[in-house]
Amino acid sequence: MRAGRPPAAIIAAPPRTAVEWAAQAVARGAAVMDQAKPGWRKRINLEAFSVASVRACVLGQNYGSFNAGMEALGIGRTGAAEHGFIWPPGQVDNDELIRALDEAWRFQITGKRAVTT
Repeated sequence: MRAGRPPAAIIAAPPRTAVEWAAQAVARGAAVMDQAKPGWRKRINLEAFSVASVRACVLGQNYGSFNAGMEALGIGRTGAAEHGFIWPPGQVDNDELIRALDEAWRFQITGKRAVTT
């Protein structure tokens, strides 16, 4: 498997790059958050935000921890990866993918914050 490319089982049509995968997954995650926790963007402290932190990620800042967020949304680790809350299984050391997820969430948060405030 090429570095930066998630496993095909995670997504229906594999994108060519980590950035494309992250943008698609995070868009799905943001849509879920819009339904489950309206106003979630306002709760994010971007200075502390890190997709790699169980407390400072989107779920952590909205539900208290990554695990509490997964439980509240009724998703497991695979579902969390499909929605961009975490990188796909087997991609733990993939800095490119982690960076892409972080940037995609920051775009979702800041790009929509002005519209929802």
